[in-house]
Amino acid sequence: MAIQTEEWLAQPDQAVRDKLIEVAQAGQTITYSEVARIAEIDTANRHFAVAVCRVVERIDRIEHEAHRPLFCPLVVLKKSRKPGTGFYDLARELGLLVGDDDEAVWKRELARTHAYYRTASDSRR
Repeated sequence: MAIQTEEWLAQPDQAVRDKLIEVAQAGQTITYSEVARIAEIDTANRHFAVAVCRVVERIDRIEHEAHRPLFCPLVVLKKSRKPGTGFYDLARELGLLVGDDDEAVWKRELARTHAYYRTASDSRR
């Protein structure tokens, strides 16, 4: 019997996952600083985005194992509204980053995450 995702996550990670599901269902993105607040990461630390990446990566490894799309395409830099290197590193590691056009891969994975959670019932979460 598979363990439910929620049982695998610490409380702050679960809060982040819940917010990322809301963001995906709304067809939106969220900034690193917004995720940091939910995960209780100090944004005054100039390396807070690395800590955010670690939280989202922990969640995404579980999502990937469960054959669900990643949440990291939703998390974007405030100025560019695009993901940081964490998305591309994880996508490359998981075999999702193929071809030369990184932005096309990001857009594809973002659309995949939005579509999945717009149509997901509670039983698929």
